[in-house]
Amino acid sequence: MLGILRSAVFIVVAANFLLAQEPDAAPSQADQPKLDRRLDDAVAEITLLKKLVAEQGQRITTLERTVRALQPATQSPAARAVIAWEGIRLGMSRVQVVEILGEPKFTESVMDRQTLIYGTDVTNPVGRVMIVGDRVTQVEYPRGRVILAARAK
Repeated sequence: MLGILRSAVFIVVAANFLLAQEPDAAPSQADQPKLDRRLDDAVAEITLLKKLVAEQGQRITTLERTVRALQPATQSPAARAVIAWEGIRLGMSRVQVVEILGEPKFTESVMDRQTLIYGTDVTNPVGRVMIVGDRVTQVEYPRGRVILAARAK
């Protein structure tokens, strides 16, 4: 949107400049007020376009805030959970995982490997995130389906 408005401003300024110039002729004293008026008109149009761009930016910001505020209200808890799980990527740190999914219900640790278990019961988890060396290496959700797994070296 901003790119389009900037292009429009450039075109208006360039057109006004080219229309004001006559090839191989210097503006005479009689043409000076005409050129000044065109320049003033171009400056006024640019000012108006800048104002419109600023207003559009504010409207977009307001709309984005409204959409973000309404999304959780329109999504079921299951949909929010799926969206959260889809945000997990291989190579993320434990902190990033916890920011997205929250604290795990259970954690299993063996040497440098941690398994973050989400759900109400260890035997029937909603999902698991395996972390080796503070990086996600495997993600399982829902109910044990492996979605992401790092290749063994």
